[in-house]
Amino acid sequence: MFHGPNTLANHLVNVRLFRGLDAAGLTEVAAAARRIERKRNVTFFRQGHEATRFFVIVAGRVKISQITPDGHQVVARFAGPGELFGCVPLFGGDVYPGTATTVADCASLSWDRSITDRLMQRFPRLAINALNLLGQELAELRRRFQEL
Repeated sequence: MFHGPNTLANHLVNVRLFRGLDAAGLTEVAAAARRIERKRNVTFFRQGHEATRFFVIVAGRVKISQITPDGHQVVARFAGPGELFGCVPLFGGDVYPGTATTVADCASLSWDRSITDRLMQRFPRLAINALNLLGQELAELRRRFQEL
């Protein structure tokens, strides 16, 4: 799935976390990524497991779901190309709050916690973007809570 004329950095241009990085920065971030491909109905990580890395989808779709205390599965969201998932390590969390399962063959780029920390020190724009993403997520959670 990583075939074709596009470089890995081209897959990151429109990802919100990487906005504001120049071409050299995107190339460095892409070079630090691990490529991961999964077939349909394969799990990237499970709810409650140690959060070791975050992901950007290059191709395919991923379902993020959670099991409630009474055993019901709730779909939190679907993520597609250019979207992040498993972002807990970006924000200092230790465990994944949900399970990420492919709903189509999927290609992703992934960065572990130590690489992410190094990249954020090298490119402070990443840390600023991560805080903005966290703020947007918090605002969305507040909106949903008010609806309930």
